[in-house]
Amino acid sequence: MTGASKGLGLSLTQALLLKGHQVLAIARSVPPPQDRLRSLKLDLAEIHQIDEVVSAALETLPLANFERLHLINNAGSIEPIQPVTELRAENIDLNIKLNLIAPMIMTSSFLRTTKNFKGPRTIVNVSSGVAEKPKVSWAAYSAAKGGLRIFSLTLALEYSSDPLVKIVSFNPGVMDTDMQGTIRSQSVANFPDVERFKGFARDGILRSPSVVALHLVNLLAKPENIHRVEITIQDLLA
Repeated sequence: MTGASKGLGLSLTQALLLKGHQVLAIARSVPPPQDRLRSLKLDLAEIHQIDEVVSAALETLPLANFERLHLINNAGSIEPIQPVTELRAENIDLNIKLNLIAPMIMTSSFLRTTKNFKGPRTIVNVSSGVAEKPKVSWAAYSAAKGGLRIFSLTLALEYSSDPLVKIVSFNPGVMDTDMQGTIRSQSVANFPDVERFKGFARDGILRSPSVVALHLVNLLAKPENIHRVEITIQDLLA
Protein backbone atom coordinates (compact mmCIF):
# COMPACT_ATOMS: atom_id res chain seq x y z
CA MET A 1 0.00 0.00 0.00
CA THR A 2 1.24 3.47 -0.88
CA GLY A 3 0.91 6.58 1.26
CA ALA A 4 0.92 4.42 4.38
CA SER A 5 2.38 6.94 6.82
CA LYS A 6 -0.60 9.25 7.36
CA GLY A 7 -4.29 9.88 6.72
CA LEU A 8 -6.28 7.09 5.12
CA GLY A 9 -3.12 5.09 4.39
CA LEU A 10 -2.12 4.98 8.05
CA SER A 11 -5.66 4.05 9.08
CA LEU A 12 -5.70 1.28 6.47
CA THR A 13 -2.37 -0.04 7.72
CA GLN A 14 -3.69 -0.15 11.28
CA ALA A 15 -6.99 -1.77 10.26
CA LEU A 16 -5.25 -4.42 8.16
CA LEU A 17 -2.85 -5.29 10.96
CA LEU A 18 -5.71 -5.55 13.46
CA LYS A 19 -7.41 -8.01 11.10
CA GLY A 20 -4.27 -10.14 11.03
CA HIS A 21 -3.05 -9.22 7.55
CA GLN A 22 0.55 -8.84 6.40
CA VAL A 23 1.22 -5.28 5.19
CA LEU A 24 3.91 -3.89 2.90
CA ALA A 25 3.74 -0.17 3.65
CA ILE A 26 5.22 2.15 1.02
CA ALA A 27 5.87 5.80 1.84
CA ARG A 28 8.55 8.49 1.96
CA SER A 29 8.52 8.32 5.76
CA VAL A 30 7.78 4.75 6.73
CA PRO A 31 5.94 3.58 9.86
CA PRO A 32 8.06 1.98 12.62
CA PRO A 33 8.49 -1.79 12.17
CA GLN A 34 6.17 -4.16 13.97
CA ASP A 35 4.83 -7.68 13.70
CA ARG A 36 3.40 -8.41 10.21
CA LEU A 37 4.39 -4.94 8.96
CA ARG A 38 7.16 -4.44 6.45
CA SER A 39 8.03 -0.91 5.39
CA LEU A 40 9.49 0.22 2.10
CA LYS A 41 10.83 3.76 1.87
CA LEU A 42 10.15 5.13 -1.61
CA ASP A 43 9.48 8.55 -3.08
CA LEU A 44 6.80 7.91 -5.71
CA ALA A 45 7.79 11.11 -7.51
CA GLU A 46 10.90 9.17 -8.57
CA ILE A 47 8.82 7.23 -11.04
CA HIS A 48 11.73 5.48 -12.78
CA GLN A 49 12.61 3.68 -9.53
CA ILE A 50 9.15 2.32 -8.78
CA ASP A 51 9.11 -0.79 -10.95
CA GLU A 52 12.51 -2.10 -9.90
CA VAL A 53 12.07 -1.36 -6.18
CA VAL A 54 8.53 -2.71 -5.89
CA SER A 55 9.16 -5.80 -8.00
CA ALA A 56 12.22 -6.65 -5.91
CA ALA A 57 10.25 -6.20 -2.68
CA LEU A 58 7.39 -8.40 -3.86
CA GLU A 59 9.77 -11.12 -5.01
CA THR A 60 11.14 -11.45 -1.47
CA LEU A 61 7.69 -12.12 0.01
CA PRO A 62 6.47 -15.71 0.55
CA LEU A 63 3.49 -15.22 -1.77
CA ALA A 64 2.63 -18.91 -1.72
CA ASN A 65 1.74 -18.53 1.97
CA PHE A 66 -0.92 -15.90 1.29
CA GLU A 67 -4.59 -16.53 0.51
CA ARG A 68 -5.12 -13.23 -1.33
CA LEU A 69 -3.17 -10.15 -2.39
CA HIS A 70 -4.21 -6.50 -2.47
CA LEU A 71 -2.55 -3.44 -3.94
CA ILE A 72 -3.92 -0.17 -2.55
CA ASN A 73 -2.78 2.90 -4.50
CA ASN A 74 -3.56 5.51 -1.86
CA ALA A 75 -0.72 8.06 -2.03
CA GLY A 76 -1.51 11.41 -3.60
CA SER A 77 -1.34 15.17 -3.36
CA ILE A 78 -3.98 17.80 -4.05
CA GLU A 79 -1.54 20.64 -4.63
CA PRO A 80 -1.25 22.91 -6.53
CA ILE A 81 -4.60 24.53 -5.75
CA GLN A 82 -4.45 27.50 -8.11
CA PRO A 83 -6.10 28.98 -11.19
CA VAL A 84 -4.68 27.49 -14.38
CA THR A 85 -2.82 30.71 -15.23
CA GLU A 86 -0.83 30.37 -11.98
CA LEU A 87 0.25 26.76 -12.51
CA ARG A 88 3.92 26.03 -13.08
CA ALA A 89 5.49 23.08 -14.86
CA GLU A 90 7.19 21.61 -11.80
CA ASN A 91 3.97 21.60 -9.75
CA ILE A 92 1.89 20.06 -12.53
CA ASP A 93 4.60 17.46 -13.10
CA LEU A 94 4.71 16.41 -9.44
CA ASN A 95 0.92 16.21 -9.12
CA ILE A 96 0.47 14.02 -12.19
CA LYS A 97 3.36 11.78 -11.18
CA LEU A 98 1.99 11.14 -7.70
CA ASN A 99 -1.71 10.88 -8.55
CA LEU A 100 -1.63 9.11 -11.91
CA ILE A 101 1.71 7.87 -13.22
CA ALA A 102 2.90 6.25 -9.99
CA PRO A 103 -0.31 4.20 -9.48
CA MET A 104 -0.17 3.04 -13.09
CA ILE A 105 3.42 1.85 -12.68
CA MET A 106 2.65 0.28 -9.29
CA THR A 107 -0.26 -1.63 -10.79
CA SER A 108 1.74 -2.87 -13.75
CA SER A 109 4.58 -4.00 -11.49
CA PHE A 110 2.21 -5.70 -9.05
CA LEU A 111 0.27 -7.62 -11.70
CA ARG A 112 3.38 -8.69 -13.55
CA THR A 113 5.34 -9.78 -10.47
CA THR A 114 2.41 -11.73 -9.01
CA LYS A 115 1.15 -13.26 -12.27
CA ASN A 116 1.71 -16.82 -11.00
CA PHE A 117 -0.20 -16.25 -7.76
CA LYS A 118 -3.10 -18.70 -7.55
CA GLY A 119 -5.47 -16.74 -5.32
CA PRO A 120 -7.52 -13.54 -5.69
CA ARG A 121 -5.74 -10.26 -6.43
CA THR A 122 -7.39 -6.88 -5.91
CA ILE A 123 -6.18 -3.46 -7.03
CA VAL A 124 -7.72 -0.48 -5.26
CA ASN A 125 -7.11 2.95 -6.75
CA VAL A 126 -8.21 5.64 -4.30
CA SER A 127 -10.29 8.09 -6.30
CA SER A 128 -12.16 11.33 -5.61
CA GLY A 129 -15.41 13.02 -6.53
CA VAL A 130 -13.41 15.35 -8.80
CA ALA A 131 -12.69 12.39 -11.08
CA GLU A 132 -16.17 13.06 -12.46
CA LYS A 133 -16.99 16.56 -11.20
CA PRO A 134 -13.86 18.76 -11.36
CA LYS A 135 -13.45 21.82 -9.16
CA VAL A 136 -12.21 25.31 -9.94
CA SER A 137 -8.50 25.66 -9.10
CA TRP A 138 -8.06 21.89 -8.84
CA ALA A 139 -7.11 21.42 -12.49
CA ALA A 140 -4.10 19.15 -11.94
CA TYR A 141 -5.73 17.03 -9.23
CA SER A 142 -9.02 16.74 -11.13
CA ALA A 143 -7.21 15.75 -14.33
CA ALA A 144 -5.06 13.18 -12.54
CA LYS A 145 -7.95 11.59 -10.64
CA GLY A 146 -10.04 11.57 -13.80
CA GLY A 147 -7.19 9.79 -15.55
CA LEU A 148 -6.87 7.29 -12.71
CA ARG A 149 -10.59 6.57 -12.93
CA ILE A 150 -10.30 5.80 -16.66
CA PHE A 151 -7.19 3.71 -16.01
CA SER A 152 -9.18 1.65 -13.49
CA LEU A 153 -12.05 1.14 -15.93
CA THR A 154 -9.63 0.17 -18.70
CA LEU A 155 -7.81 -2.26 -16.44
CA ALA A 156 -11.12 -3.86 -15.50
CA LEU A 157 -11.81 -4.44 -19.20
CA GLU A 158 -8.44 -6.10 -19.66
CA TYR A 159 -9.12 -8.49 -16.75
CA SER A 160 -12.84 -8.97 -17.34
CA SER A 161 -12.34 -12.65 -18.13
CA ASP A 162 -10.28 -13.33 -15.00
CA PRO A 163 -12.52 -13.78 -11.92
CA LEU A 164 -9.50 -13.75 -9.61
CA VAL A 165 -8.51 -10.17 -10.46
CA LYS A 166 -10.73 -7.36 -9.17
CA ILE A 167 -10.28 -3.65 -9.88
CA VAL A 168 -11.79 -1.02 -7.58
CA SER A 169 -11.88 2.73 -8.08
CA PHE A 170 -12.74 3.79 -4.53
CA ASN A 171 -14.08 7.23 -3.60
CA PRO A 172 -13.60 7.67 0.18
CA GLY A 173 -15.54 10.94 0.40
CA VAL A 174 -14.47 13.89 2.54
CA MET A 175 -12.30 12.82 5.47
CA ASP A 176 -10.59 14.55 8.38
CA THR A 177 -7.05 14.41 6.96
CA ASP A 178 -4.12 16.73 6.27
CA MET A 179 -5.43 17.16 2.73
CA GLN A 180 -8.57 18.83 4.04
CA GLY A 181 -6.37 21.10 6.12
CA THR A 182 -4.47 22.08 3.00
CA ILE A 183 -7.73 22.92 1.24
CA ARG A 184 -8.98 25.05 4.14
CA SER A 185 -5.70 27.01 4.22
CA GLN A 186 -6.21 28.39 0.70
CA SER A 187 -7.11 31.98 -0.04
CA VAL A 188 -10.38 32.78 -1.78
CA ALA A 189 -8.31 34.06 -4.71
CA ASN A 190 -6.72 30.63 -5.10
CA PHE A 191 -9.84 28.62 -4.31
CA PRO A 192 -13.20 30.43 -4.44
CA ASP A 193 -15.04 27.54 -2.75
CA VAL A 194 -12.79 27.47 0.32
CA GLU A 195 -15.53 28.57 2.76
CA ARG A 196 -17.59 25.50 1.88
CA PHE A 197 -14.72 23.25 2.94
CA LYS A 198 -14.19 25.21 6.13
CA GLY A 199 -17.86 24.48 6.79
CA PHE A 200 -17.24 20.74 6.45
CA ALA A 201 -14.86 20.90 9.42
CA ARG A 202 -16.95 23.36 11.41
CA ASP A 203 -20.14 21.34 10.99
CA GLY A 204 -18.58 17.96 11.72
CA ILE A 205 -19.17 16.59 8.22
CA LEU A 206 -15.67 15.18 7.77
CA ARG A 207 -15.59 11.43 8.26
CA SER A 208 -12.82 9.78 10.27
CA PRO A 209 -10.31 7.97 8.02
CA SER A 210 -10.36 5.06 10.48
CA VAL A 211 -14.07 4.52 9.72
CA VAL A 212 -13.44 4.59 5.97
CA ALA A 213 -10.49 2.25 6.36
CA LEU A 214 -12.47 -0.32 8.33
CA HIS A 215 -15.20 -0.51 5.69
CA LEU A 216 -12.70 -0.84 2.85
CA VAL A 217 -10.78 -3.58 4.67
CA ASN A 218 -14.04 -5.46 5.24
CA LEU A 219 -14.75 -5.23 1.50
CA LEU A 220 -11.31 -6.57 0.63
CA ALA A 221 -11.82 -9.54 2.94
CA LYS A 222 -14.30 -10.94 0.40
CA PRO A 223 -13.14 -9.94 -3.10
CA GLU A 224 -15.68 -12.34 -4.58
CA ASN A 225 -18.35 -9.86 -3.50
CA ILE A 226 -16.86 -7.05 -5.61
CA HIS A 227 -19.07 -6.84 -8.68
CA ARG A 228 -18.32 -3.36 -10.05
CA VAL A 229 -15.34 -1.09 -10.49
CA GLU A 230 -16.54 2.21 -9.04
CA ILE A 231 -17.38 2.05 -5.34
CA THR A 232 -17.93 4.91 -2.88
CA ILE A 233 -17.86 5.00 0.90
CA GLN A 234 -21.62 5.63 0.74
CA ASP A 235 -22.02 2.27 -0.99
CA LEU A 236 -20.21 0.55 1.86
CA LEU A 237 -22.18 2.37 4.54
CA ALA A 238 -25.53 1.59 2.95
